[in-house]
Amino acid sequence: MIKKGAIAPLIAMSNSSDSETQRCISYAIANLAAKGSNQSLILKEGGLKPIISLASSSDASDMLAGLATIRGMAASTSARRHLVQAGALQAISLGCQKEENIECRREASKGLQYL
Repeated sequence: MIKKGAIAPLIAMSNSSDSETQRCISYAIANLAAKGSNQSLILKEGGLKPIISLASSSDASDMLAGLATIRGMAASTSARRHLVQAGALQAISLGCQKEENIECRREASKGLQYL
C-alpha cells in the first residue's frame, strides 16, 4: 500500500478544513511512521507537518501520539534535520510544559535526547 503511493493522498487530506479529519490523518501517518522503512517516504512526501501538528495538540492523548512518533523518527539520524526544520523542537517544548501529564513530558524528553 505504501509503495503504491498511499502516503501522498493522506498528506493531501491532512490539509482538510475539518479538524477531526486532520486528527485522523495525523494518527494514520504517525502509525505508518512506526515502521522504519516508511519514514523516508513520509519525509519525502512532506508528512512531518501532520505529525508536528498532532504533537502540538492541546489534547494530551493526541500530543502523546505525536511526541512518540517524533521520538521514534528521531532515532534515525537521517530524519533528525528534517524534524528540526519542520518544528519538532517547538512541539517537544510544548510537551515538556505539560506538567499534568508525565507521559507527554517523558516522550518529549526522549525526543529531545535524540535530536
